[in-house]
Amino acid sequence: MKNTLLFFGLTVLLFACSEPQTSFEAQLEIDREKIEEYLEENNLTATYDEELQIYHNITEEGVGSTLNSANLVEIKYSEATLDGIVLQSTPDDATREFQLIGVPQGLQRALSQLRIGGKGTFYIPSGLGYGQFGNFTVGPNRNLIFEAELVNFR
Repeated sequence: MKNTLLFFGLTVLLFACSEPQTSFEAQLEIDREKIEEYLEENNLTATYDEELQIYHNITEEGVGSTLNSANLVEIKYSEATLDGIVLQSTPDDATREFQLIGVPQGLQRALSQLRIGGKGTFYIPSGLGYGQFGNFTVGPNRNLIFEAELVNFR
């Protein structure tokens, strides 16, 4: 009983001392401001898509139909944070295949805007990337820049 009370007390203390979590909507607004500042500081243009909640600059439309989250995609890409930390990229003319449903929601939304041969740069708010907890390479609430060319999908 004494150990149970001690455990309960430590648990309450731990959660009482942790920082409050920001709601998705509040974090999205913070992220939008950071992305807009980044675009302005670097003299870049991108369109905000209210429905998708991402910024994009599609440089080539591509041809054919659009993909969905069930597709296996083949792309050339680069993924980085706004402050320039490169997370992943395909070397030179190499491509990578993966199931679209297995990537963060923002990347799914970005790639859904491309057709085969399409290219674009996408600015993804943290909540649609790796979120408030991040992952093993990305810290919490980090906005992403995703440059992609959709080579093929099935």
